[in-house]
Amino acid sequence: MVCSVWNEDYIGGLLRGMEKRIGEEDLELHVFVSYDTSGDSSFQKKEQEIFELPDIENYDGVLIACNSVGSVAAVEPLVAKCKKYNKTVLSIEQKFEGVPVAGVGNYREFYRVVEHMITVHGCKVFNYIGGPESNMENLERFRAFCDCMKEHGLPVEEERVGHYRFLHKDGEIAYQKWKEQGVHLPDAVICANDNMAIGYCNAARADGYRIPEDLRISGFDNFDEGQYFSPSITSVNRNWEQLGYDSVDKLLQFMDGIKAPADFDSKGRLALNESCGCALGSRDVKADLAYVYYEKKQKEVLEFQQRMDRLLLCKCRTLTEMRESLKWCLDTILIEDLVLCLNSSLFQEEMAGEKRGYDNILHVITKQEEFNVEKSRTFEPARLFPEENHKIYMFSSLTFGSDTYGYSIAIYEDKLMKNDLYRAFKESATVALESIRQREELSRMNMKLQQLYVQDPMTGLYNRFGYMNQAERYLLSHNREIYLIYIDVDNLKSINDNYGHAMGDLAIRGVAQAIKMVFGDDCICVRMGGDEFLVMDASKEEQAIFAKEQAVLDYLEDYSKRISCPFILNASMGHINSAGSNESLEVLVKQADNMMYEVKQKRKKGML
Repeated sequence: MVCSVWNEDYIGGLLRGMEKRIGEEDLELHVFVSYDTSGDSSFQKKEQEIFELPDIENYDGVLIACNSVGSVAAVEPLVAKCKKYNKTVLSIEQKFEGVPVAGVGNYREFYRVVEHMITVHGCKVFNYIGGPESNMENLERFRAFCDCMKEHGLPVEEERVGHYRFLHKDGEIAYQKWKEQGVHLPDAVICANDNMAIGYCNAARADGYRIPEDLRISGFDNFDEGQYFSPSITSVNRNWEQLGYDSVDKLLQFMDGIKAPADFDSKGRLALNESCGCALGSRDVKADLAYVYYEKKQKEVLEFQQRMDRLLLCKCRTLTEMRESLKWCLDTILIEDLVLCLNSSLFQEEMAGEKRGYDNILHVITKQEEFNVEKSRTFEPARLFPEENHKIYMFSSLTFGSDTYGYSIAIYEDKLMKNDLYRAFKESATVALESIRQREELSRMNMKLQQLYVQDPMTGLYNRFGYMNQAERYLLSHNREIYLIYIDVDNLKSINDNYGHAMGDLAIRGVAQAIKMVFGDDCICVRMGGDEFLVMDASKEEQAIFAKEQAVLDYLEDYSKRISCPFILNASMGHINSAGSNESLEVLVKQADNMMYEVKQKRKKGML
């Protein structure tokens, strides 16, 4: 199932109904959740990437709950993929070409609302507040409004019609616009959902108007907020739980090849409340207050727990620390289980620029362990939740700024819908991941700065600062039993004068490469400056030291041939063994330097 623009009443109701129907069969439902895709911000575009995650080839059927205009374009590539692989698809309340639709009869139920205002309350002048003009549900509701007005001989005045985004703010905007035009107090305001009806009520009451005494108003959806609002909003109960049950049932029929209508309606119910003038005086205010107070207290407790989780997660310095915190956090907010499937590339140094989508190999963090796994294996939740046996799993993208960190998978529970519990936790986890990533990047940057400080840029060996930082510690760590080789490039001035400084640089690099190859990473290898080098290594027999020096000379001979050097690169070396000596490091280096100088002089005299 793919769903977008998360809404506690809408998606929660659908999933409760689906859970009942799935419980009757040996089925498993994966819910790919996007919380907000109805805009063009970078965050909303990142959220849409979750629609690219499911491997459609491995699913038997697909349900789409895409209840917003912004989500339609984002989901269309997935619908096309379903068609490509000949998968059975059913869309809930949103039309896609060639895909059957299940939903509440928008036209029929909305017509009844308008007709109720006309026939029961005698309304003749109407304003209409709709959702986006390209939204299928809004189109059906507006068509019902126009047809009902026409049927009863009432005009639809263009200046009294506005199309917005289904938000509370849109009701307020419509009120202010019509107030400026002097048409803000019709007999009735017909709104395409409860949110806009509440917004209009608030704006009108701020100007001292009463509802339904000064104007009547209706919505659609029958959200809890509208029912506990004062006045309670006349609306249509869409019975989403039944719609969820029926949608799964109908999809299974399609999959079994049973003949069924392409589209079907799950009947709604007109909810006549105070905002139209019905049900006045029948409200149990004390019960309403008790419910609202209980919900408020529950939300306060949950928000406190979520704050604590956020603080705990954001203190984590590594992914391992995050795993250790995960179990405590989930237990605190009573989420049964959840795993994080992370793009490991985001924590690697070579990762540069925006990270989009999901790696084929993911780093999985559970309450018990961390491990790497192929992305395709994460669609088999039984492998990630080995001790659990559940029917519904929720997949949601982990995004921050312009990067996608991966996705989370949670075992579905109805309480996850309450107060955006799942959403709040995954967003806290994402902030924590960003913090860990920043720490790692800062650590890498500090390491690079340290390397620049102690490393010779031409050769990659330690420079004099590196020598000063490491050498004394190295001597002590080997109980003062080391040997030192002082190395000097032969005839470097002549090479620079006769062949240019570029060739001289090649000579220096060649000696550095020889040192790295012969002595390895366990030694301290330093470019002391110019053409002079120093090697510190654990104490060895004299013959072993001579063998190392000969290996350097052999490498230089081979190097000279490989780069087509017009001469054979050579170096003079002298060594000193500190075993049994109490001399300072400075004295030992000087002794090795003197030994090298003696060798160089003998070479000049042809004695070597």
